[in-house]
Amino acid sequence: MESVKRDGRSVEFYSGDWLHIAQLWESTGHPKYDIILTAETIYRPDLYDRLLRIIKAALLPDGSAFLLTKSTYAPGGCLYDFLDAVGDMGIFRTDIQEIKCNGVVQFFVQIKWT
Repeated sequence: MESVKRDGRSVEFYSGDWLHIAQLWESTGHPKYDIILTAETIYRPDLYDRLLRIIKAALLPDGSAFLLTKSTYAPGGCLYDFLDAVGDMGIFRTDIQEIKCNGVVQFFVQIKWT
């Protein structure tokens, strides 16, 4: 974990297996966050549950997680399957904005508690 503090605000960066981090935070009551940022992280459908679990473990009740993503990935992941996984959990809602830049289409997904 790396932490940056400025003007009374702090930013923390984490890397590692989402499942292990989520399990640790769930068992220790780790503080939650108002904003979670992630990009290019839905490339494998078998990891959707892990990503959603870490968001569930870390997001404040009035917070938002933001995902920047392409619509599909070569390993098999795609935005629409991820959105289905979010819907299947029944605890989050999403808002999606399409972004086009120099012919490249990406999607900005906001994830909030229902």
